[in-house]
Amino acid sequence: MNSRVAQLLGRLPWAENALMLIVPLLAVAVAIDLYDNLMLKRILIGMFINLVLVVGLQLFTGNSGLVSFGHISFMAIGAYASVLLIMSPAKKVYTLPDLTGPLSQIEMPFIPGILLAAAFTAVIAAFIGWPLMRLSGSAATMATFALLIITHVILINAATYTRGTRTMYGLENYTTLWMSAFWAVLIIITGFVFRESRVGLMLRASREQQEAASVMGVNIVIVRWVAWVVSAFICALGGALWAHFMMVISPYTMYMHTTFLTVAMLIVGGTGSVSGAVAGTIAITGLFEALRAMEIRISAFRIAGQTAAGFTEVWLGVAMILLVVLRPMGLTMGQEIRLPARLRGRLEARTPKSEG
Repeated sequence: MNSRVAQLLGRLPWAENALMLIVPLLAVAVAIDLYDNLMLKRILIGMFINLVLVVGLQLFTGNSGLVSFGHISFMAIGAYASVLLIMSPAKKVYTLPDLTGPLSQIEMPFIPGILLAAAFTAVIAAFIGWPLMRLSGSAATMATFALLIITHVILINAATYTRGTRTMYGLENYTTLWMSAFWAVLIIITGFVFRESRVGLMLRASREQQEAASVMGVNIVIVRWVAWVVSAFICALGGALWAHFMMVISPYTMYMHTTFLTVAMLIVGGTGSVSGAVAGTIAITGLFEALRAMEIRISAFRIAGQTAAGFTEVWLGVAMILLVVLRPMGLTMGQEIRLPARLRGRLEARTPKSEG
């Protein structure tokens, strides 16, 4: 068994990093599933969905060096598109009474529905991204922020398809613990595969030395555009999973607050690695839940005669400022998590040596 693992690590260098992330996550999922605590299950499902979103964002931002505030737009589009494809016609009559045409009658199974919704979102991202990827630096960042605002306004005004400012209800709970774990694992692997792909290598080269990469034949616009579309697909998947976990959606729940948390998770963990995206998601989720539990207790006992409204957000912001000051490159310092040196040495010793 050890020799097979060693052979796998030899063929796929990134497999070591992926295993170091995936195995502990699955172990925690098994433990919580056996413990059967509903609250812990919901927290873990939410964390897995956030992993999909943050790794999707890291795939673009981490490899290109361009900070994006617009990826929650793709989360929102994916969420609404999946609802239109998956919800039964009977429920659409009550939830979306003004909806007509083929969309009012279509009803797809969950996995094909979320994949088609993500593909639809990726097509939109491809059209938007083509001119956007010609920008660099702060201009690109501001353009992605404008995209977030524009998408939010469109979703509010497209009441026939989204119910506008009103909450959309009637969604089925398809995003279970193991469904969310499956997609989180798959997206983590996708993040590593893209990182080591030809496009990923060229994209990182353009991030480090844009002029030199261009001289060497790297089409910077194309490689950025490919990463933009792939990351949009992943964030749309995360949106679809989130919609069918919460079972209600609103344009306001996929806007500034979610953007702030997603970007914060990536920055705290470290934008330069997939491990950073995972570490940041775990750290912020744990901190958020701990602060929220404290806020509930303070409010329940009315310490000092006051409720603790805003306690979680304030101290979460303070904690993130301290983390950024103390670890500017994130918790992982831009590096991928690897096996301990002793264990790696043992596996390498068991790897069959090639002849000649």
